[in-house]
Amino acid sequence: MKKIVLIDTSYPINVRNQKIIDSLTSSIEDVEISVISWKRDGNLCEVPDGYYLYNKKSPLGDRLRKLKNLLGFKNFVKQSLREICPNVIIASHWSSLVLVASCIKNEKLIYENLDIPTGPKLIRRVICFFEKRALKKVTCVLHASRFYTELYSASIPQIVLENKPKFEKDYKNKVYQKGTPLKISFIGGLRYRFLLQNLVDSVKNDNRFVLYLHGDGVDYEYFKEYCSGINNVVLTGRYSYSSIVSLYHGSDIVWAAYPNTDFNVKYAISNKFHESLYVGVPCVYSAGTKLADYVEANKIGIQVDSNDMLSIRSLFEQIYNGELDLTEISENMKSFANKENNWDDDFQEVVEIIKK
Repeated sequence: MKKIVLIDTSYPINVRNQKIIDSLTSSIEDVEISVISWKRDGNLCEVPDGYYLYNKKSPLGDRLRKLKNLLGFKNFVKQSLREICPNVIIASHWSSLVLVASCIKNEKLIYENLDIPTGPKLIRRVICFFEKRALKKVTCVLHASRFYTELYSASIPQIVLENKPKFEKDYKNKVYQKGTPLKISFIGGLRYRFLLQNLVDSVKNDNRFVLYLHGDGVDYEYFKEYCSGINNVVLTGRYSYSSIVSLYHGSDIVWAAYPNTDFNVKYAISNKFHESLYVGVPCVYSAGTKLADYVEANKIGIQVDSNDMLSIRSLFEQIYNGELDLTEISENMKSFANKENNWDDDFQEVVEIIKK
């Protein structure tokens, strides 16, 4: 029997990690999968089968206590690994990798590189130093973005496993007609207040445009108040992922711009990139990122200076006036999507590494 452990420094685990667990379960016979995770709110809960939960509150601001809790989680991981005796360990995120690297013996260690280290330059250098040391113990790296590979040594086996949707391709039939109200959507957690505020300000009270903000998140209440009195911005609140296709189909274009000053964002690939390919609805990305350059080179998306409200407004006006043709971009997206592997195809590489 293969015993696999996934280590995640927060609970509940993210959707991508659950997808990895589901794919391992369906792809490998006679497998036992356990999860070691940290429940950071400290509240008691029923522990799901196969889970080992470190239930310790992680307070904001208190660095000394944070460090003590981190060391406590490391000891919890060591103890749990002794109990489970796994063949394979998947360390999700660099924080898990750094913690677990000193604990392994003969197990295969797979590093799931969700986000590259970011933050102020000195802090990033320190994190990268410890990450580099830990990489010496790694069997394989799973990159959540195709753009991460250039930052890591080719001597380590690398697999690109981007968070591609599990739903079937379902292309929008109706194309945008110039001169009709342009339906712009943001789909996701409302955060990065400055950029979203630029988006709202670029279209507010202009009946050529309708902006839908689908989702909740840390800035939901802020935008609920900020958009009150704006007649063409609609906040729809939390949505179920089962409705994701219909949200795209109700849009002419989707906002997928994130802060290009963040080192990780410069190299990351958005879930919206893959979702949009599966439905044929173009996205707008932040200029100054690898993804923006990539979609422009392949003519499968649009980039804009997301820090400049006037540039955003100008872009939407070009689409409204027919100077920028969304139909051509949409057709390019369909052709591009048909050449890309899906999640299950990409995951077979992971299965082969584990089975070796």
